[in-house]
Amino acid sequence: MTPEVPLNDDDASAEDDAPGAGFAPVPDPELMVLGDSHAMALKAGCEEQGLAADLLSLSGNIWHSGQISFHPTFGLSMKGRVQKDRLDAAKARHAPRGLIRPDLPLIVSAGFHVGRLVPPFGTRGHVTDADGFAADEDGLFVSSGFLRAYVQHHRGHHIYTLKRIARRAPSVIVAPPPVYAGINHRAFIDTILGLLRTNGLTVYDPRDDFAHLGQTLPADYLAPDGVHGNARYGSEVIGALMSRGLIRRGAG
Repeated sequence: MTPEVPLNDDDASAEDDAPGAGFAPVPDPELMVLGDSHAMALKAGCEEQGLAADLLSLSGNIWHSGQISFHPTFGLSMKGRVQKDRLDAAKARHAPRGLIRPDLPLIVSAGFHVGRLVPPFGTRGHVTDADGFAADEDGLFVSSGFLRAYVQHHRGHHIYTLKRIARRAPSVIVAPPPVYAGINHRAFIDTILGLLRTNGLTVYDPRDDFAHLGQTLPADYLAPDGVHGNARYGSEVIGALMSRGLIRRGAG
């Protein structure tokens, strides 16, 4: 069975090619965009909307493997050395006030990283939809309870980290752009969103405002890699967050 999501969905190489790579640091930001490579489009969207936003984007591989944790003094800590220079530079930019703080609202693209969950889940034909199971004689049906437990196992640390972050700074977590229509992909996104909401976290699902365009984003909302949103997409997401009152300007 062919995986629904390419294995390089949000890896380090994809991040380097994502829109907005190479943004200059903002000396006195009013908010921060924090997350994986999908943070790039959100940062570009902030610029389009006239918001002074700092950016800390780390590879989806690093997030997926649980290397990022909340730190009560430094805001965030990292286990590995890959891209640690990005985290250290962000800490230095925000010293001595701290990287995660009440006067610096956060737009977060972390906790999903489904490019590392969906392909291995589906390699032996596991499907999360009864109709899909009925249509595939080789399929193995997976209940919603099993899927929830599977996601909780792989994303429990991420949810705990995001909860700690949200206690320190106003935060909204943005789901990835809808670029895949596969049943398992949607089920994973929905399950992660449900767990985040159950844990009291504020989330935004772009599908709520982009559904009229179809199950997946059209090409004019996508970066050339076809995996990330572009600046137009990011601008509309940020506009939706602002209109819904999900982000506010920080003290700067």
